[in-house]
Amino acid sequence: MNYQRLNDQHLRELIRQADAMPPPPATTARELACRVRVLCRRRRGRHLAVAIAAIVAIGGLLWHGSANRRRGEPPGPVAGQVGTPPVEVAHADEHLRLLLEQIDREEQAVGRLLAAERLRRLSHARQQAGVVLDRQAFLDEQAGRAAMCVLLTGDRRAKQAESLPAARQDYASVIELFPNTPWAEQAKQRLAALNPK
Repeated sequence: MNYQRLNDQHLRELIRQADAMPPPPATTARELACRVRVLCRRRRGRHLAVAIAAIVAIGGLLWHGSANRRRGEPPGPVAGQVGTPPVEVAHADEHLRLLLEQIDREEQAVGRLLAAERLRRLSHARQQAGVVLDRQAFLDEQAGRAAMCVLLTGDRRAKQAESLPAARQDYASVIELFPNTPWAEQAKQRLAALNPK
């Protein structure tokens, strides 16, 4: 139970540090994932090194005890060497099992953190794309209003004979300033109607 509480505290501390120091904006999701994998591998390597050292020590003690039995010596500690009672061996096995469970929990927590970060970045990208689309729609609307004003001015001038050159100039301005728009198409039609064939 102590290991579970320590693990939870460790995860809370990691999350608190991640909140306090977010990655710089230039960090991509791939770079972040690589860093997390490297940290997990290092931590797993340390835990496995401790577990392997414990297994090697236990194996050495067991091998030494079997060698003594083959020679006919009673099992027991060698001078200057402390024997490992079975209770400590069982404790080392239990500790190894707990370490492996902790590694699995940490890997799952890191996976959840990476998934949450990915969702956050996707939602941020969607929001930015929405702002860009809204801005483009606003600009298109403003351009349409300006084209319509120039077109209506040309229509008003086209009704007066002395203002026909100015009306032609207005229609030409709409075609030049707002190409590939419905307003430019209307200006072309009206300009063609003004020009004698």
